[in-house]
Amino acid sequence: MDELMLEVRKSQRLLVAYYQRIQDSVKAIADGLGVKFYVWEPAHFSRLGNLTTNPLSRWAWDMVPLFETCLVFTNAKDANKQSVEEWLLEIRVITDSVFYEEGVGRIEPDPLSIAPPESTESRIEIYAYRPITDQNNNWYSSWLEAETPDPKESFQVDQDLPHVGAGLIGCGLIVQFVDIADQKSLHITINQIAETLRGAGFPQSN
Repeated sequence: MDELMLEVRKSQRLLVAYYQRIQDSVKAIADGLGVKFYVWEPAHFSRLGNLTTNPLSRWAWDMVPLFETCLVFTNAKDANKQSVEEWLLEIRVITDSVFYEEGVGRIEPDPLSIAPPESTESRIEIYAYRPITDQNNNWYSSWLEAETPDPKESFQVDQDLPHVGAGLIGCGLIVQFVDIADQKSLHITINQIAETLRGAGFPQSN
């Protein structure tokens, strides 16, 4: 048991170090694209809740919200108005793609019974949305309503962006963790994302 708990302590510290790296990388991407934090949501599970929420009644997966999470940023001045000069950025951190492939049912998944980590992958997906016309829609509601665009493996998107619903058009990119492995790679990747989105008509202040 002592050896097992030693491995748990090592794993916990490694996980926190990974989260710190993710926080720094996501912030750098958002800053580089000139957008500010708006909202966030776990991708498949739930937030832990407030002060009086009993964590013992929640799934253990809820305890690791950065396992799969969507962090949303925007340059909008008003959350309830959308201008063609404004847009929304979603950075989706996928530490383990298992639930994107298997889905999540009503019974809490057993971490020892789901697909082995060797058969899944880790990646970051970046989605950008902008309105077709000026409209009095709430950005959060529109984001929830919009369909997720098919992400591209390369830093290229179609000039004619697809309609994704809620009066928005959008595109998606896939970023591999190797692309943000160090500061130089991260800087190059941010420039590539910015150039790609700029070419697709997304305004940036930086």
